[in-house]
Amino acid sequence: GIGAVLAVLLLGSMPVLHLLSPLPAVVDAARTPTLIGAGMMLFCGVCFVGEGIMQGQKAFVELTVITLTAGGAMLWCLESFGGSLAGIWASFVLFNVVRAAMALAHHFWLGPLSARGRR
Repeated sequence: GIGAVLAVLLLGSMPVLHLLSPLPAVVDAARTPTLIGAGMMLFCGVCFVGEGIMQGQKAFVELTVITLTAGGAMLWCLESFGGSLAGIWASFVLFNVVRAAMALAHHFWLGPLSARGRR
């Protein structure tokens, strides 16, 4: 899906990172966030599709719960790791993983398109 396309585009940008800065330290520092961001795109694709389906189902309360839960997880992660670069990236990853997991749970087990919801 779109998440995989975005991940491939980010990974494809790795060879041209040197165009962003003439400083080798900056280019080296950009490699890890680019890899993390590419991995996150897979979760973001699931999030966008899952949350889009939920909007179509008018599951706005459930979307609010997902956003509040993911936001709370992100804040917890930032509190735990502090404002370090690793903490910021970990909080982004956790935010998107929680959103994807909850959207999938809604789709497959809790929502109207799940086996339980179609009964």
